Amino acid sequence: MKDCKECPFKKACCGNKRRQSLTFSVYRHYHQRMQERVDSKEGKSMKSRRMATVEPVFGSLLNYYGMKRSNAKGKGAAHKMMLMAATAYNLQKLLSCTDRPKANVQILTQKQAIILYFVLRLVVQHPAPFQVTCMFVAGWPIM
Repeated sequence: MKDCKECPFKKACCGNKRRQSLTFSVYRHYHQRMQERVDSKEGKSMKSRRMATVEPVFGSLLNYYGMKRSNAKGKGAAHKMMLMAATAYNLQKLLSCTDRPKANVQILTQKQAIILYFVLRLVVQHPAPFQVTCMFVAGWPIM
């Protein structure tokens, strides 16, 4: 804590606010070091890459998939909701990348629907991270 009453730099630090003192955290050194890393050329590059890859996904989940608020009780249930929303997002992305006209509707065969049901059920029942293997069943990739 530093008293700013008679400090010649009060105007520069506090502006026109009626603040009488500045409070510094014990973690100020770490915060400044992190701020320098973010302001560096590499930090700006990483920030712009994150804004281009990760942020739009969260924006879509919030705005279009109803994830602004979770009505689940507990972390486990909220985690399951997030997994299901991410799975829906990835399925939509997968279906939009296939080589087919946009106007056609892809209907799953009964076998594909059953496989999809059990994969989604497995993900919901066992949300712990597991090694992803890719199989192709009837020409349809299953992750």
